[in-house]
Amino acid sequence: SYGSAIYNQEDKFDIINSYFENSKKVYNLLIYSDVPLTIINNTIYKGFRGISSEGKYNNVTGNKIFDSNTGIIVSSNNIVLDNYINLTGSHNGIVVTGSNTVLKNNEIYVVNGKAIDISSINNITIEENNITSSAGTCIYIFGNSNQIFILKNIINSNTGVCISIKRQDS
Repeated sequence: SYGSAIYNQEDKFDIINSYFENSKKVYNLLIYSDVPLTIINNTIYKGFRGISSEGKYNNVTGNKIFDSNTGIIVSSNNIVLDNYINLTGSHNGIVVTGSNTVLKNNEIYVVNGKAIDISSINNITIEENNITSSAGTCIYIFGNSNQIFILKNIINSNTGVCISIKRQDS
C-alpha cells in the first residue's frame, strides 16, 4: 500500500518542506510522473520507502530520510543532490534503477545494507558523497553496468565492503 502516491502526467509541480512519517511498511512518497518534479527539503521517517521516483528528470534535493527500508529510489535522468539518509538495519540508502543519473553531495549512513545500489544501468555519476556502512556495502554495482563514474567520495565501511563490482555472466 502507499502512504502518499502522486500520479502526474501534465503539469510540473514541486514537493517542498513537507513532513512524512509512517510506522507501517508502506511507501512514504511514491511518484509516477512524465514531467519534471522537484522534491526538496522534505523530512521522512520510517516506512517501506522514503522517496520512490518512477519518473524521469526529477530533482531530489535536500531531503532528510530516517529509518526507511530504502531511502531513495530513482529511475532514469534524475538528480539526487544534498540529501541526508540515516538507516538502521539491513536497508538500502539510494537505489538507482535507470541510466543517466547523478548522485552528488549526499550523506548516507547504513548499518547492514547497501548505501548505493546500481544494477545493470549506464552513465551514473557518484560524486562528492559521504558514504558510511557499519557492516554492509557502501557502493554496490551489479550486472552489465557501463560508464559508472565514482569521483571524490568519502567512503567508509567498518567491517563491510567499500565498493563491490559484480559483473553479470552472459
